[in-house]
Amino acid sequence: MGDSSTPGSTIFLQRLWPLVIIALATGPSFGFGLDSHVDLAVLRESRAAFQEFAANHAVLAVLAYIGAYIAITVVSCLAASLLTLPGGFLFGFAGAAVHTVIGATVGATLVFMAAKSSLGEPLRWRTEGFCGTWRTDFPTMRSAKCWCCV
Repeated sequence: MGDSSTPGSTIFLQRLWPLVIIALATGPSFGFGLDSHVDLAVLRESRAAFQEFAANHAVLAVLAYIGAYIAITVVSCLAASLLTLPGGFLFGFAGAAVHTVIGATVGATLVFMAAKSSLGEPLRWRTEGFCGTWRTDFPTMRSAKCWCCV
């Protein structure tokens, strides 16, 4: 019962804290309707202020943009698509593309790491029969040129 791979163990419950933090951050963002407060009208009204801030504090603006994109990606907020627009008019096409990819990649990686550290072992434990078969059959599948199925 104390094995870390069994879902009933206390170690499993202790490993859930990354997902609990994400859930606690996601709840208020949807509960307060933060995703509905960000729209094109707000961006249009704030464009001059954003551009002035970015011109005066370039590094801080980039770090704030990437940090906001990471946070919005982690909480899976739909406003991420709208956050891409100010990136374009603040940093230009190429700059916005780079900063957006960095923010989205780091945010998605954090979610993946939280899910893997919290649920990886229990899911492996529950699917051992199926995954074990796949692990042993995988070399055969590759040699049979079935790489598109894997």
